[in-house]
Amino acid sequence: VWAPAGAPAEAVWKSASSIHSREVDRARAKEALRESEESYRSLWEGNLIGILKADLRGKILDANPAFLKLVGYTREDLLAGRVRWADMTPPENRALDERAVAQLEATGLAAPWEKEYVRRDGSRVPILIGGSMIQGSTDTCVAFVLDLTDRRRLEEQLRQAQRMEVIG
Repeated sequence: VWAPAGAPAEAVWKSASSIHSREVDRARAKEALRESEESYRSLWEGNLIGILKADLRGKILDANPAFLKLVGYTREDLLAGRVRWADMTPPENRALDERAVAQLEATGLAAPWEKEYVRRDGSRVPILIGGSMIQGSTDTCVAFVLDLTDRRRLEEQLRQAQRMEVIG
């Protein structure tokens, strides 16, 4: 380690040790960030759940492939601004969205709620959606969207079986 003439050896070693400690901390932070980004990327790219980033006025700013598949839109549609949560929400569900936006503005979180989206082809899909504001933003949130189609189908089959049991 280089030191100016007359510098005490102890001070030089403390300085070198401090520099080394900062470099180790920086390397650890960099690794933690990389791991966090990999986890997020796995969640985003996985097909388990739809994830979107949107503003509170109805525009979807970004969405993962699972969400786009669920609603029948393409990445090109998204980039062209044709994918809007406000437009995909049927009139009877708009009050639910207004309540969620109010929750997001007031607390930063919107508790999960059930609603429907109208897909690009006009069909409807039942969903569970919840979200939170992006830290530091007053207008942008991230939301998860879970397709409830299979659950609804199973519930209907159960109701039919129960009706048959009562009749039979």
